[in-house]
Amino acid sequence: MCPEQYVYLDHRQAPGEEEPVPIGFVRTLEDVYRFEPVPAALTETEARHVLGTQANVWTEVLEDAGRVDYQAFPRLAAFAEVAWSRLPAPAARDFADFERRMGVHYRRLDALGVAYRPPAGPRPWQRRPGVPGRPLDGPPPRR
Repeated sequence: MCPEQYVYLDHRQAPGEEEPVPIGFVRTLEDVYRFEPVPAALTETEARHVLGTQANVWTEVLEDAGRVDYQAFPRLAAFAEVAWSRLPAPAARDFADFERRMGVHYRRLDALGVAYRPPAGPRPWQRRPGVPGRPLDGPPPRR
């Protein structure tokens, strides 16, 4: 499972002018954390056909490795927790606890030189004002 509306990490992380080259839907860190690879609407038989999940980063509009880092992190950490663990349904996941734990992970990303998107928004050198992009505004589909 890798629906564009949830786990295409080349899509922007927040609304507004500060996001560099706004592409696709807005998918926040919390949106990715609440992604459910096996939709509740599936029957047990249908759910057995979901073999895994993946996140995608389409790089044709990402100008360098720093921009790839920015688009992927920290959302890739949220996705990894969803994909690799037996977390409860999205509504029951504790996003506040995840954010608290991310504090340690941000220090790891800093030590590794990863140009991630900070929780408060892009750093001045990560912004690309005036670049129109291709936003696909609208709420994520409801499941």
